[in-house]
Amino acid sequence: MSSKLFTITGNSPATATTAVVGDQINGLGKYEELIIDAALVGAAGGLLDVYLQRWVTDNLWADWVHFPQLSIAAAAVKYSIIATRQSSTIVTVGNSADASFTLALAAGSFAGGVPDTAVRCVAVGGVGTSGAAAITIHIRGTQRAL
Repeated sequence: MSSKLFTITGNSPATATTAVVGDQINGLGKYEELIIDAALVGAAGGLLDVYLQRWVTDNLWADWVHFPQLSIAAAAVKYSIIATRQSSTIVTVGNSADASFTLALAAGSFAGGVPDTAVRCVAVGGVGTSGAAAITIHIRGTQRAL
């Protein structure tokens, strides 16, 4: 079995806005399983929502993971998800263009499956946000040896 670790790091918005955090991850399609480990903290002054979106086509991204909403200045928390190719759950997701955001996946939800291409992180600072929060997400892809 072989594996590869991908990492997204950066800061959430320091104001009540929505932004892509860190660099997108590419080349996930060859993996049978993804283990996602996120280390998150709450932002100063406002709620914080952190999403992972999967690339769909051209200029279109769809919600894939919406971590539980973080309260104002929430202490550090870690979440873990194991994503496999077997998924039969239907969920409502948002679709976003590269520079705009329509996020709809409920907090604490996972759409399931393994994206065939790219993943990006999007963070939403709530009303009153006055300081950024550190975000670190590790995604380990594993595949069986042939």
